[in-house]
Amino acid sequence: MIEQLHATGLTCRQIAEAAKLSHSTVHRLATGEARAPAYSTVRQIERLFAAKNFASKEGDR
Repeated sequence: MIEQLHATGLTCRQIAEAAKLSHSTVHRLATGEARAPAYSTVRQIERLFAAKNFASKEGDR
């Protein structure tokens, strides 16, 4: 999901801010360093992804 968020032009810092996570957490997820992220962390990224994915589909109409 982070890779796809990057594809929308968001940086790790922007993703972290929008998902209310630390930059280091998002960076570790993006690079694969985080082997077993907390459920709450994954959920925050998932919410952001869903919001961005929905917004981009709305823009396509």
